[in-house]
Amino acid sequence: MEHPTLNDRMAQLLATSMLATSAAFVLLFPDMEKLVVSPANFALCGLALLPGRAPSLNAEARRWEQVVIATWLVTSPWVLGFEHVAMSLWITVACAVLLFLPAAWMASRQEVPRHVEVRSPRSQWRRPF
Repeated sequence: MEHPTLNDRMAQLLATSMLATSAAFVLLFPDMEKLVVSPANFALCGLALLPGRAPSLNAEARRWEQVVIATWLVTSPWVLGFEHVAMSLWITVACAVLLFLPAAWMASRQEVPRHVEVRSPRSQWRRPF
């Protein structure tokens, strides 16, 4: 079992804050009709980031999943039509940037295998004793 990296921990923290923020939007602004879409989008993206739902994904697949979710978060205010609510727009874009930058950096890094055995050219043969 692999241990969660700093990027995974940050995504978990961001997912939890997204769920809490979506609840705060509903409680603070119950009369705004267009703002109902924003907390729903935020909550669904936060649920998609939580780690317990897909244990079979490897680390590279999780990174690309986080990149896709961050890309959706950036474009969703204009696609769903709540870009005129400035507070919701900037919080969504800020969360997307906080998710995208470390995930894209980790996804683009070349993974180095941990168990690389280095041998000199002369150590090809082993002595039986």
